[in-house]
Amino acid sequence: MCSIAGGGQSQSKFEDVKYFKFQNNEIVSKNLFKELESKYREVFPDDKKEDKEFKFLKQYLTIHRSELFFADKIIFIEGDTERILLPAMLQKFDQRIDESRKKLLSQNISIIDVGANSKVFDPFLKFLDIKTLIITDLDSVKEVEKTKADGSKYKVNEACPVIEGEKTSNASINHFLKDRFSDFNTLKTLSQSERMVNNNILIAYQTEENDYPARSFEDAFISINLEFLQQNKESFDSLQHKSELVGDKFYDIANKCIKSKPDFAMDILLNDTEDLTWKVPRYIIDGLEWLNNKEINNE
Repeated sequence: MCSIAGGGQSQSKFEDVKYFKFQNNEIVSKNLFKELESKYREVFPDDKKEDKEFKFLKQYLTIHRSELFFADKIIFIEGDTERILLPAMLQKFDQRIDESRKKLLSQNISIIDVGANSKVFDPFLKFLDIKTLIITDLDSVKEVEKTKADGSKYKVNEACPVIEGEKTSNASINHFLKDRFSDFNTLKTLSQSERMVNNNILIAYQTEENDYPARSFEDAFISINLEFLQQNKESFDSLQHKSELVGDKFYDIANKCIKSKPDFAMDILLNDTEDLTWKVPRYIIDGLEWLNNKEINNE
């Protein structure tokens, strides 16, 4: 079944770990330390950076999440909202699929909150060679000119609606998909197969839904659940300027109305009823569909 929290401290030395995997009707044995060292040199060729990334991984796996060695599939999330809502989104996904299909909540899936650090796990994911869904944000930005106190000018990348975006500031997208797009318009239209890495890692971010291109989970959610929010707004303590919950400028609505993203996620859960339930953004549904359809090697 899905594992969302936990993963106690490992009692073994990192250098002594041997990884056994059932693959193609055979048991494959891998030397964790030796293989990961070489993979980190390939992905992070700069020596100092390699040492930093590899050290982080060893500490993370040893102290926090040794359960990853026993997972059949992995979901990486990068924000508090997704961490709070993902169990409910998995349940909604399972409720909509055919009874003959295996439910996600019954599978051995580790759900890991990594913030903006999913790229650190790149060599480790290639070592494990198991199906991994990385749920992240498109994070559109544009270059704007600012003025210092002394009158001099400088330029910075500033968050903006996708329609105004010039590039993405998302670390996971820029790492895993750097060879897949040359400009922001190409990134916005990458197909699911073009967002796959090594055939077993999928980068899932906002795609256009109902003619609206979202930047983050929040404005993607608002764009397809505005009626739900309007009817329940008095119960949402996480919302301010509730009269602004109108129109189709969902990026602006999210910025103006949401006081706290974690509190907003909790309010969504608390106001979910059978009479008026909320919908899961399409990019997440598509990612979960991919994860559920991908067979693991010992299935």
